[in-house]
Amino acid sequence: MILVSIFILLNTLFAQPAQQIANIGDLKLESGEIILNCHIGYQIIGKANKDSSNIIVYPTWFGGLSKDIAGIIGKYNLIDTTKYMIIAIDALGNGISSSPSNYDKKFPLFTIRDMVKSQFHLINKILKIKHLYAIIGGSMGSFQTFEWLVCYPDFIDKAIPYVCSPVRTSSDKLWLNLEKDIISLHKNYDIPEAKTQRIMNMLTAYFSRTQNYLSKEIDTYEFDEYYQKFEAKETRPFSMENRLSQINAMLTHDISQKYNNSLEFAAKKIKAEMLIIVSDSDQVVNPQPAIELSKMTNSELIVLSNDCGHLAPGCNMKKFGEHIAKFLK
Repeated sequence: MILVSIFILLNTLFAQPAQQIANIGDLKLESGEIILNCHIGYQIIGKANKDSSNIIVYPTWFGGLSKDIAGIIGKYNLIDTTKYMIIAIDALGNGISSSPSNYDKKFPLFTIRDMVKSQFHLINKILKIKHLYAIIGGSMGSFQTFEWLVCYPDFIDKAIPYVCSPVRTSSDKLWLNLEKDIISLHKNYDIPEAKTQRIMNMLTAYFSRTQNYLSKEIDTYEFDEYYQKFEAKETRPFSMENRLSQINAMLTHDISQKYNNSLEFAAKKIKAEMLIIVSDSDQVVNPQPAIELSKMTNSELIVLSNDCGHLAPGCNMKKFGEHIAKFLK
């Protein structure tokens, strides 16, 4: 769900590809409502080969931006840009693509599947790409990855969902509803956005790691300095309304929804080869449904075991990158 902290600050240190915005026209949502003149943000890293057989899509995590993805790729060479062209796509509601904060009407409710539909329009209709070599996504990006695989099963050869789930469990929904209720208090009692963001950031810091990690990495005698960092001014375009829009989308995430609520039935729709990566200490996204799906699809499964919780890939980016490179090759 929330892949922030270590990833977000990296992009300032490296040259960035250009932020691009595509108008995909009016987007009809699952609800029947329409996002008028829907625009989708994206960044392209690397170049397509002669037959465009090396293109990888990388959708953003919860609150993430395409520039964050470009940042981690640049910092860690997470995906070899001399071999692959990566299209990092800003998900609906992140403040770059169409979102409550940049829409002049009441923004309609959308789903993870609507995010994917908008991305398919961008890839297929605007960029004229007819097939993808792979898709990779973590947290909410993995939700989009799984939806891509069941919505457009013939469009992608390989997929790498990480810290992932094909369906939200009750524990996941409890976390999301906690955030949703905090946003309700913010709106109902006119609490300043900066204070609400501070609370959200502290919750994220607590639940996205483990107690062992926090106790080990943050010296108790330096805690006050660490605590003060939560007062930092929010400079990202992820307002409370944007945050709520993506929370509502994640609450409905379930790839089995269209298949009689049977994950096994949905699994039969997936044709791409998958590498599924989960964290056994994840307190934000329950890894069990992804583990079950790996068995149903006979997919490669990697279980990360460390104290880093939901942000486990970031604690050993070199090894994480090696897993990705091996699978893509």
